[in-house]
This record gives sequence, structure tokens and C-alpha cells, in this order.
Amino acid sequence: MNKSWRRWIYAYVSIVAGGFLFHFLYDWSPNLVFALLSPVRESVWEHLKILYWPMLLAGWWMTRKHPEETQSWYLAALLGSALLLLFGWVVHIRIGIELVWVDCVGMAVIELIALLAAAWSGVGKRWNGPLLLGLLAVAILLIWFTFWQPEGILFADLSRADALYTLPC
Repeated sequence: MNKSWRRWIYAYVSIVAGGFLFHFLYDWSPNLVFALLSPVRESVWEHLKILYWPMLLAGWWMTRKHPEETQSWYLAALLGSALLLLFGWVVHIRIGIELVWVDCVGMAVIELIALLAAAWSGVGKRWNGPLLLGLLAVAILLIWFTFWQPEGILFADLSRADALYTLPC
């Protein structure tokens, strides 16, 4: 695996900056394309978009000259997505913390963990199919749930979680 650290630092900065940018796209210009890339509601699930799409873009950029690293990036995007859902569940739903700085630090740490997984996992080509299938499943669910939001706590709009709206847990 290529260990050019400058390249990895650029990737990390791009993922963090991309997540920040993607978070506000829909607020700045509500349209169909930005709804697919950016959270439409303040739910835990919708915030997967600000990790998932920047990770895929960074992975594409990092592997365009190093195709042997592709599977590691697939794993990183799936790991980051799972960690983000777990973080959102624990911090927002179970503990009830609603602090922006906690979200920002949590996201940056999760993105770093995912990036380190991409750098050091060394996933073989035999995992290409299952990992790609997992990525496709997450992408389909992100798109589907943007338009047809199911019931459930992961999909609840947490910006409404105040004295007038209680979470069902």
C-alpha cells in the first residue's frame, strides 16, 4: 500500500471539508440533487450523507492511480457509516446530548478512524463483491429514505427534540 502521508492528510481534510459542505447544501439551495447529497432533516440517518458521499469521493480520488486500494476504501465507507449510526444512537438518542461541538468532534474522529481503516486494512480483492454490494445497499437506502422516510428513532427529526416533542424511547 502506498504510504504517502501527504496524500492521506489531503484526503482527510477533503473528507472533513466535504462533510461540512454537504451538510449545508440543501439549506443553501433546496433541490433534488442536493437532497440526495445533503441531510434534508436533522435525523441520525440523514447525517450518513455527510460522511458517505465525501468518503466515496475521496476514495475515488485516492484509488484512481492505486486500484489495489479500492476495497479498503469500500470497507472504510461502510465502517464510517456504521460508526456514525452508532455514535448518533448513543449520543443523541440514548444520552440526549445536543451540542454542535460534540457532533463535529465525533464526526472528525469517525472520519479519521475510517481513513485509518482505508490506509491499513489491506482488504483483498476477494472482498470486492460483498463490499461493493454493501456500498450499493447503503446508497440505495440513502436515496430511498430521502423521499420515503420510515418510522423509527433513527429517522426522527432531532431538531424537534425539545419540550414540545419527546423522542419515543
